[in-house]
Amino acid sequence: MKFISLGRIVMAALLVTGCAASSNSADQTILENTGKSAAPSQLENVYWKLTMLDGTTVPALDAQREAHLVFTSPDAIIGSTGCNRLMGSYSRQGSKLHFEKIAATRRFCADTAELETAFLKMLDGVTAYEQQGNRLVFQSDEKELAEWQAQPDKDVQ
Repeated sequence: MKFISLGRIVMAALLVTGCAASSNSADQTILENTGKSAAPSQLENVYWKLTMLDGTTVPALDAQREAHLVFTSPDAIIGSTGCNRLMGSYSRQGSKLHFEKIAATRRFCADTAELETAFLKMLDGVTAYEQQGNRLVFQSDEKELAEWQAQPDKDVQ
């Protein structure tokens, strides 16, 4: 009897997993056919491209060098300052957000040095965030510090 019950549980799990995969596949097909991007419902595993920093539009750089962040787990981030790779950790409670232990490579890029300095300083000042669909805003107690745009077509690995 235990074998039959276990078999039923396994079959139910496979059925649910198969339906979820079909739904995701259908959603992706709809998105591809309409040309629309899905709005992320979470911070994690989304490529967030920096679009505004301290009220100034961030200049477009080639895709290999654009400033971005990816929240890879409930407490870790990776990304780029526009020149150097970065990694670190963060803590989040409700709309409160704090970055910790940020480390970056040390390559010199004359054309993005100011952006990189401002980017890293901004991370130190973040105290909160607000997400509305594809848009993410980092805030301090006084003002908006940075704006990010989700890039659903970018690989987050």
